[in-house]
Amino acid sequence: LAGDIGFLLLSGDALLTEFYSKLKGQLLAPRTVVVYEREAFTFPPGNVRITIDSDLRGGGAGSFFGGPSMLPMGEGLSVLEVKYDEFLPEIARMAVGFRSGRAGAYSKYAACRRYD
Repeated sequence: LAGDIGFLLLSGDALLTEFYSKLKGQLLAPRTVVVYEREAFTFPPGNVRITIDSDLRGGGAGSFFGGPSMLPMGEGLSVLEVKYDEFLPEIARMAVGFRSGRAGAYSKYAACRRYD
């Protein structure tokens, strides 16, 4: 949080060393914090993971841990995600079926970046 990233290079881990190099070489820095409440459900057949994300809030990089500059995004909006491996069992398909609302792609990160 304080910008001290030297520990990444000292770790000896190849992935962390690569991350350090990109942070320094490409001047990467946190831009947006995305915070939300999540309810998660799993169903072993098909390795189904269902999440419902709500109370989406976002803010600049100085907003870590829900600081006062966190703004609500899409009040009343909940995002339902369904992930599965090779197949989605019919019972799971029926469980997430809906009569109202809209289906489509939604990026919580992009929603929070709108106001940066």
